[in-house]
Amino acid sequence: MKQRRVVFVVFDGFQSLDLAGPYEVFHQAGAYTCEILAPAPGLVRASSGLPVHAGHGPGTLSADGVDTLVVAGGSGVYAARNDAALLSWITAAGSRARRATSVCTGASGRRPA
Repeated sequence: MKQRRVVFVVFDGFQSLDLAGPYEVFHQAGAYTCEILAPAPGLVRASSGLPVHAGHGPGTLSADGVDTLVVAGGSGVYAARNDAALLSWITAAGSRARRATSVCTGASGRRPA
């Protein structure tokens, strides 16, 4: 069976459940390779302080070949949306992916009232 790539986008201040829940579902399904992308490879902290290692940044992972793109939400999305390299990668990968989605505020363009 061909493995499909799922890329999860996180950033400082993401909601850990927005990553952990979907990651576990895709991982347990068995037909997916799960990867984590952040503004830069390395340690990223969830809004709770939970440290997560992102294996990739926009400059180290091709936007081609992504089957499913999942953008996490959380209070950090408001700062992350100002990262031109991250947004460019999300736009490129999302336009080519079979499906693209976000969890909660992951694709939010504005602050709640």
